[in-house]
Amino acid sequence: MSQMHEGQQRMTQGDITTGLMPIAKMWNRVDIAREDSDTACFDALMYMGEMVTKLVASGLVAAVNEDVDRNRYRLIHRLVRANSIGGWSQVIDEVVSGHTSNYLSPGVRREQRELMQKRKAGTWQHDSVVRLRQCLIHIGASDEEVPGSLPGRRWFSEFAHLRNKARHGAIPSHLHGTLCQPLEESLILLTGNFSLFRRSWAYLHLNLSGRYRVTKLTQDASLFEPLKSGRSQYLPGGDGVYIYVGQPLYVDLVESDADATDFFFANGGFTSQHYELLSYITGKTKHNNSAPYMAPATSLPASVTQGEKLLEIHENVYANLPSEPTNYVNRSELEGELIEKLTDARNPVITLLGRGGIGKTSSSIFVLHELSKQNEFEALLWFSARDIDLLEEGPKYVKPEILTEKDIARVFYELMRSIEDLAEDTEPLSYLREALGGGTKGGPYLFVFDNFETVDNPVELFEWVNQYIRLPNKILITTRFRQFKGDYPVEVTGMSYQETKSFRQ
Repeated sequence: MSQMHEGQQRMTQGDITTGLMPIAKMWNRVDIAREDSDTACFDALMYMGEMVTKLVASGLVAAVNEDVDRNRYRLIHRLVRANSIGGWSQVIDEVVSGHTSNYLSPGVRREQRELMQKRKAGTWQHDSVVRLRQCLIHIGASDEEVPGSLPGRRWFSEFAHLRNKARHGAIPSHLHGTLCQPLEESLILLTGNFSLFRRSWAYLHLNLSGRYRVTKLTQDASLFEPLKSGRSQYLPGGDGVYIYVGQPLYVDLVESDADATDFFFANGGFTSQHYELLSYITGKTKHNNSAPYMAPATSLPASVTQGEKLLEIHENVYANLPSEPTNYVNRSELEGELIEKLTDARNPVITLLGRGGIGKTSSSIFVLHELSKQNEFEALLWFSARDIDLLEEGPKYVKPEILTEKDIARVFYELMRSIEDLAEDTEPLSYLREALGGGTKGGPYLFVFDNFETVDNPVELFEWVNQYIRLPNKILITTRFRQFKGDYPVEVTGMSYQETKSFRQ
């Protein structure tokens, strides 16, 4: 073993206890395989390369912000169906350099730079790719001259090339011993230096108490500590592996448990019923339900409760309200309380809170149509974040209209253009901030955000709108989960006996 390789090995062994747990466990598998044979060691290293590629792809996709065109889901939809490591490599390229990079969280720009910028010899990016290229040269799969500078993302396409050769029997067993050293050195450089693996990772499990059990997957997981208090935000991803990038982000297609005994990665075999997951650490496989990934990755239809595209006169106000719900059962007590709170001189933010399907949206639409007959507001502005319609034939995925403050600003700008002559250089986000605070002509306005729990980061978006809203403007939010302070909650419960009686009649 060369002196440089020994140094790298010492560095890696020292980092195993502080690094990312699945990588540390995989290095242990490599050490055990090394004692067996060159072929076993080579196979273990190749499995590690696959696992590392999937960790990088999954971690980067987790940092893709949600948008109305569902670019994040489109990538997950692609990965869960990928039957080769090449598909994962292509997604890494798409995230760091393709169209999806426009939606990448600013928090991972460092990782993006590490993979995108060309680096010269002596950097981990360049040297890790060169060692992979040595493997390809040994098996006669490459005779290209190594460029003087290389981007780190090149590692994943080079590894996919090597993996495909190995799978198709193009690497004779007598070469395994020769390939182990450069392959191991390459993996050491990547796993020991890439910033994504130096972030805080954890497995989160929500207890009945409302507090999260945090299982550290890196030595420093202090950023997840507030989740143990029970006063933190609800994480819509549920139990699972998370990476911290400004906030806990759910890592799709990587599974473990609260004890972090093993780690499973999506491994193709996708059908209408299930898909395969593989543990590279133990070699075990299992299957998961494919239902969450059956929705098409193309554009979806709008919700039946999405508002109109233009503001039009609606009784005494401008509005873009959805049509009144059919077969609606009046809930006079709830409607009365909601109208009272929306028309008083207090409480700028009202939340209509209740479980899914209990009638928050239909009650809101009914009340807003009633408010349109009064003169409390100049305009009633409806914004839908709904991603599933509960129809008689069953739930159907739909395209949300808004997910971020920029989406709200875009829709608001287009609505107001239908009734006002706005300047050509009007910046939508600034215009929305002014309107919320009463700084534009016209008003007062009632802003309604339906299905608020499905926006991208509900707590931050609530804080944003709550910061700018000023009376007499008001905000109505419908939501399944109340995670914010500063609002007046109106809870929607089951029907009263009289309401139920009216419904049956």
